[in-house]
Amino acid sequence: MTIGQKIRSLFMKSQPIITRFAPSPTGYMHIGGLRTALYNYALAKKTNGQFILRIEDTDRQRLVADSIIDIINTLNSFHLHYDQGPITKDDHTLSEIGNNGPYLQSARLTIYQKYGQKLIAQGNAYYCFCDSDRLSQLHEQQTKEKKPTKYDGFCRHLTPATVADNLNKKKSYVIRLAVPADQKIEVLDEIRGQLIFDSNLIDDQILIKSDGYPTYHLAVIVDDHLMGVNHIIRGEEWLPSTPKHVLLYKYLDWPLPKYIHLPLLINRDRSKLSKRSGDVAVCDYLAKGYLPEAIINFIALLGWHPGQDLEKMTLDQIIQLFSIKQINKAAAIFDVEKLDWFNQYYLQQLSLSNFSQSLRTWLSQNHPEFLVNFNESQAQVAQTRIKKFADYPDYFSHLIKLATYPTSLLIFKKSTQSISLSALEKINQFLTTLTTTQWQQETLQLFFTDLIKNCGFNNGDVYWPLRVALSGKEHSEAPLELLLELGQQESITRIKSAIKLLHEYENK
Repeated sequence: MTIGQKIRSLFMKSQPIITRFAPSPTGYMHIGGLRTALYNYALAKKTNGQFILRIEDTDRQRLVADSIIDIINTLNSFHLHYDQGPITKDDHTLSEIGNNGPYLQSARLTIYQKYGQKLIAQGNAYYCFCDSDRLSQLHEQQTKEKKPTKYDGFCRHLTPATVADNLNKKKSYVIRLAVPADQKIEVLDEIRGQLIFDSNLIDDQILIKSDGYPTYHLAVIVDDHLMGVNHIIRGEEWLPSTPKHVLLYKYLDWPLPKYIHLPLLINRDRSKLSKRSGDVAVCDYLAKGYLPEAIINFIALLGWHPGQDLEKMTLDQIIQLFSIKQINKAAAIFDVEKLDWFNQYYLQQLSLSNFSQSLRTWLSQNHPEFLVNFNESQAQVAQTRIKKFADYPDYFSHLIKLATYPTSLLIFKKSTQSISLSALEKINQFLTTLTTTQWQQETLQLFFTDLIKNCGFNNGDVYWPLRVALSGKEHSEAPLELLLELGQQESITRIKSAIKLLHEYENK
């Protein structure tokens, strides 16, 4: 590190922490990306610093329409509000906030060209005119000889005259990083400690492509420096790129930021988290009815823990407790069952009114057929049973369509056809006398208590055929809950159908 870098590094330590989340708009946000955004946000906000959103859209072949809008909306959904970056206007076009823009890399090409030329002038980068045929032959030969596949530095040794001649002829070129030979490149990772890389194993990375767009390696360094970013929190998959970035900081005489490389996310079987093994996009979990506060709480603990006997945390608590020192190196297991546990907890913390409204909203967007006879009794039962809104249709399928069942299922194993028929007829007779205001838990509970006590029935004689008549299932919520969920009219209709089946069963 030069004297200038040391002075600026000391100065940087006294400055507010500035972090950034810099996704590529190549599809919906990955759950791992949300964790990276959360950690960057928490560190910046804990220190009254700045959190920046920057869009790294230089890979034009992989761009996906509306991905930038999805990134912005996703961060807003989780209340990860950034201080600088692109925003959407009312007409759904992009604008931005902050004084360090543009915040889309595709709008910063002249900036990257400037630093690319500076590196060439300093001898730290060079023009490469090798075509795809030569590069393919080189890699084939290296693979055949079981050598690392990397550029051989052919154009690094071209004379200035040859370079000038090629440029005058408008020959296609890229700009490559000049990696020094036989050096140890050191970098301090705040989680993993001092890391040492052998420069002989590092490729002369392309910095600017033939189309004039920069690669990630140049753009990220230039942008982080110009935007004042002093803490880099990113996934450990970027570790192999770090020595290239260290070289660029050195060549440009800029102070190194602090590096924090997060552990990988893996499945319970320790395989890599991928679409093959389940959902990985944040929108998939929101679509299933997971609450943002549950997802945030869950992903906060994927690689970090506050060091206390504490699991349930709000976003404000995460910010207050967050510390880089408590991030683990080991891969973090993405356990959907644990996410379900968190989500069920947060669902049950909602008031019944808020739960009911949230459930209604989800149903209207995904299963509007369940709204036809939806009532607060259904919401009250659901709040104690489901782990996410997507569980509702399966759990309460009997509310919109009675399952077909054999008549024999109406008969309790310790009872008879005649007893089941008698119980249902008495239930039906009573229910038809009730007014709308009398259709409530206390009234129904008193009736069933008296029916069992005074008519010689046991619990199974009454509740078993009633459960089957209302749900078509052996297992469901309690019969009293079913009555309240279905409402008076639908309950009586189903009980009458069961009575008819038992009469027909008797005559066989």
